[in-house]
Amino acid sequence: MRNRHNPKKEKFIMLASSLLVLSALTLTGVYVKERTRIQNENSAKLSKAETEEETEQKAENSSPVNVGTAVNPGVKEDALESDFGSYQSRIEVEKEKTENTPDSKSAVEEETKKTSVSAPTLSFSQEEGLIWPIVGKVLINYSMDKTVYFPTLEQYKYNPAIMISATEGENISAAADGRVNSVFHDAQFGNCISVDLGDGFEITYGQLGNISFKEGDYMQAGDIIGTVASPTKYFSKEGPNVYFKLTKDGEPCDPLNRMS
Repeated sequence: MRNRHNPKKEKFIMLASSLLVLSALTLTGVYVKERTRIQNENSAKLSKAETEEETEQKAENSSPVNVGTAVNPGVKEDALESDFGSYQSRIEVEKEKTENTPDSKSAVEEETKKTSVSAPTLSFSQEEGLIWPIVGKVLINYSMDKTVYFPTLEQYKYNPAIMISATEGENISAAADGRVNSVFHDAQFGNCISVDLGDGFEITYGQLGNISFKEGDYMQAGDIIGTVASPTKYFSKEGPNVYFKLTKDGEPCDPLNRMS
């Protein structure tokens, strides 16, 4: 049997086909439009980047200004160099004037004179000898050829110095002119001061309090160098005393042989 012609069905099919074609055309148009917009944006960005690159290259190729040089508009570079050279010349001239002025030379000479005055030549006169640093009895004599007895230690020992009996707080005088080598503390002899007399001689005073000189100071015979301190535990039985040691080129010698 032959199929019957159905106008409604055909009309529906044609309508559906038209809608599909129209949808396809619409989607295609949207796609093409969006693609064109993206291409236009990319072209604009590329053009902007090229413009900025050209601007930077032009800036780099322009004449650079020296770093650290303040350029004043309207002032030529030659003028700046000339002013800087004049400034350096003025500094050198002023420096030379200052170094060669009579005042500066006089100041140096005056300082030299002061130094020479404050630094006398040390020379120990064995004929004049030493004065007693304090008036008192010798508690323990100098003895380097045989041992002597130390009451507090209760033993016999060699003694490179003498211990002079004294009263605590009593003034101690310099036995000769000299320069202070050092001020130090010793466990046995308490606060000490060593003094260079010159010609290889040196005196060490011990058991001191209130030392009035410091390292590098010069003293004269009779100057008060300190007071008698309380004895250390090594001399508690001997009582307050002054430790007095004389050396020649580092070797101890009997100070009594040189004391007036």
